[in-house]
Amino acid sequence: MDPLKSRSCEANIASHCNLNCQYCDQWAPFWVPAFLPLDGFARDLERLSKVLWVEEFKILGGEPLLNPQLPAFIKAIQDTRIAGSISLVTNGLLLPRMSDQIWQDIDILRISLYPGVRMRMSLHDISERARMHDVKVFVQDHIRHPFRLTGINSRNTDRRLVQFLYDTCDDRRGCNTIHRGRFYTCTQATVFTDRMKKLGITESQSLSDGVSIHEVGDLRTALKTYLDQKYPLEACAYCLGCHGRAVPADQGNKSMLAARLTQDHSDITKQLDPKIAAWFKQTHDVVDQT
Repeated sequence: MDPLKSRSCEANIASHCNLNCQYCDQWAPFWVPAFLPLDGFARDLERLSKVLWVEEFKILGGEPLLNPQLPAFIKAIQDTRIAGSISLVTNGLLLPRMSDQIWQDIDILRISLYPGVRMRMSLHDISERARMHDVKVFVQDHIRHPFRLTGINSRNTDRRLVQFLYDTCDDRRGCNTIHRGRFYTCTQATVFTDRMKKLGITESQSLSDGVSIHEVGDLRTALKTYLDQKYPLEACAYCLGCHGRAVPADQGNKSMLAARLTQDHSDITKQLDPKIAAWFKQTHDVVDQT
C-alpha cells in the first residue's frame, strides 16, 4: 500500500533558543534548555517512514543550531528516506559556525529576521554560501511583518469558533510534528500540557490530540484517521490557529515574558485578526437568525 503523503513534517530538536521573542509560537523562552533525544527520534522515523512520506521535513526549535547532534538528526532523516527535502529553520545567528557538512546535507534554509536583532552574517553572504551547496534560501521578515498571536491564556468556549479555527488552520496541514514517540498535527499540540502548567491551568490533554507511533498496530490507518478527522483537538480550545491578531516580534525581557503569561484573553474575539472577527460575527449572526 502506498504511504500517506504530508506537505510538511517537523521536529523541534531544541526546546530553547538564543533569542527571547515575547510571542514565540513555540514558547521557547519559557522552557528549560533541552534537546530532543536522538535515539528516540531515529526510532520514530524508522516506523513512520514505512507508512508516511513528506514533501519537506523541517528541523527547528527553539534554535536547532544549538543542538550539537544536528548532523546526526539530518542523517536519521536521510537514512529513512521519509522526505523529499530537508530544511533547517533558524534565526541565522549561528550560521557563521555551521559546518560545510550541514550545508551539504540540507536542501532548504529558512531564516527568520527579527526587530533589533543584528545578523552576524549578511544575507548576501548567506545566499552565496547556499548557492555553493545548491541550497534554497527563504527569508521570513518579521521586521516588516509581525507575528500572529497563536496560543491564548483562556479557553475558547465558543465551539463554532473553535471549529472554524480548526477547519481553516494551515498549520494542521503544513506543520505536522514528530515529538517523543507521538505524531501531532502541529506544534501547539506538543506544548499544550507544559503550557497549561505555566499558565496555572488544570487542563488534561486528550490522547486523541496525537497518535502513538509505536503503540498502535496499524499505524497507517491510525494516521489517516487522525489527519482526516473533522473535529478539533483539545489544544485547539487554547489556540487561534492562523487567525490571531498581529503581535510584535520584538525580544522580551523577564517582565515582558512574565506579562505574556498573565494577559487576559477571556474576550476571544479581541484576540483575533479584526477582519476575521468581524466576518465570523457577521456570518454567525446571520446563521443565528435563520
